[in-house]
Amino acid sequence: MTGPVISAIIPVYNGLPELLPCLESVLAAAARHGRTEVIVVDNGSTDGTLAALAGYRERPGLQILTHPHSSIGAVRNAGARHSSGAVLVFIDSDCVVGAEHFTNVEALVLDQGVPVTGLRVGLPADPHWVEATWHQLHDRWMDAPPYINSGNLAVARGAYLVAGGFAEDLTTGEDAEFGARLARAGFPSHPSRRLPVQHLRNPQSLAAFYRKETWRGLGMFGTFRHSWMDKPLLMTFAHGVLILGGLVSLALPQATWATRLALAVGLVWLVPAAAVVYRYVETRRVTRPLRSLLLYQVYFLARLSALAWLVSGVPPTQAFGTGSAAVERGKASGASDRTPDTMADRAPT
Repeated sequence: MTGPVISAIIPVYNGLPELLPCLESVLAAAARHGRTEVIVVDNGSTDGTLAALAGYRERPGLQILTHPHSSIGAVRNAGARHSSGAVLVFIDSDCVVGAEHFTNVEALVLDQGVPVTGLRVGLPADPHWVEATWHQLHDRWMDAPPYINSGNLAVARGAYLVAGGFAEDLTTGEDAEFGARLARAGFPSHPSRRLPVQHLRNPQSLAAFYRKETWRGLGMFGTFRHSWMDKPLLMTFAHGVLILGGLVSLALPQATWATRLALAVGLVWLVPAAAVVYRYVETRRVTRPLRSLLLYQVYFLARLSALAWLVSGVPPTQAFGTGSAAVERGKASGASDRTPDTMADRAPT
């Protein structure tokens, strides 16, 4: 067969430190496969990304494109429009793939006929407790999850075209929304442990976790277009109501201060505690319960902040400040919305 069989698409925005190891791994895997083209799409980086990429322009099978000031969905779609492979592989610019990645993609999608596959991104070698705890909470296997995060996603071109590509009007959550449309079009997601990747850039403090989850929350209504049963969204609303209830309880006239305070604390922590219990039921493991509880509190507070900004109509860059790493690096670097309920725990494909 002449021409590429697989098109690997890497969106990037101000992610140079992680882009270089990502690109090296992708180019090495592409060379090993022999029928993979690599397309890097820059969204107007200001950190020297394009200058660094200039040194790669002579590498065979590599295209370097610019699609500035766009949503992450638009940047991925721009790469797809310039591709020619039968399979589209979307890799985030902070992910490192294995040597057999594209060989395994071809076997799964073209030989076995799996139209949508990939795998939840893995942790770096020495993870911070924030990223390790959050990853463990959601590390479960599902034969057919609602979607596969677009940081490590392989889609048959036909399925991509029928579903219509990524939504370009969403700030985040575009991969969950795309997965819902793929499933409705008859292309369910089937993850495979043959496609592991290492995710290099995760929040390593509570403040960074809060900023990133707030940014991700800006796309919380994406999947709501297809189903109202969005557990993270419903629990966010519930958390907001219970926080208000906790504040009201502090003013109860016929209760002691101790009673009012205990009631308020209980209401404020009820949804995070329910989320931890739910994760334990799903995975049968929660080895860091207090840290898990704290992370879920921060997670739901971040989503409430995102909800407030969505309602107020404040642009994300104004809400965070123009220097926010969560917005500036996530805008189109492939920092997709990896929310809960993406994996589970049975045998791999």
